[in-house]
Amino acid sequence: MTPVGTELADRVLGGWLGRIAGNMLGKPVEQGDHWTRGRIDRYLRQADALPLTDYLPEPADESDALAMRPEWRQCVRGRIHGSCRDDDVDYAILGLHLLETHGFGFSTEQVGDLWLLRLPYLQTFTAERAAYRNLVNGLKPPLTATYDNPYQEWIGALIRADVHGWTCPGAPRRAASLARRDAVLSHTGNGVCGAMWAAALISAAFTAPTVREAVDQ
Repeated sequence: MTPVGTELADRVLGGWLGRIAGNMLGKPVEQGDHWTRGRIDRYLRQADALPLTDYLPEPADESDALAMRPEWRQCVRGRIHGSCRDDDVDYAILGLHLLETHGFGFSTEQVGDLWLLRLPYLQTFTAERAAYRNLVNGLKPPLTATYDNPYQEWIGALIRADVHGWTCPGAPRRAASLARRDAVLSHTGNGVCGAMWAAALISAAFTAPTVREAVDQ
């Protein structure tokens, strides 16, 4: 049975807060070319923070601070007051605005129009930035996803898919369909399939009795 009323609102809020918490946890060390698993492990050992049970501790020396994202002061243990700006959070809010404006019948073109209206270009990355550039140059979906876009099977559309799961509780096929319509603006192949999977899994989690059943659905 699909949850209703306060129970549904509580579960959606849990999903939103979980997204924020996970985002703030990893944001200081998001630059993966520097912050390899070995470097993160060293960092945590120096701070006596293994196993990690909270947000990242503050850097112990200046060299680590310089290697972190510039927003780290808002994202480490003891300094978090809500969420700092992040593109992953932006897309959840944009997705909600899309549904509030156009409903579940939104088109991929309307997703692109909303990006141009509400999303700063320099807050986009990889496949989304390629698609944004293509939109500005007058291309339409699905060409926005394929033209000069080497990132089209990356994970950007999957990151954008949460809101389609939250708004389709217990209806994974519908959630996957909405996520696909959003994803094809910037992605193809596995990039689209990943978005559909994420939205469907979140939707199924509202009603599945176990984690395994949600995955099976």
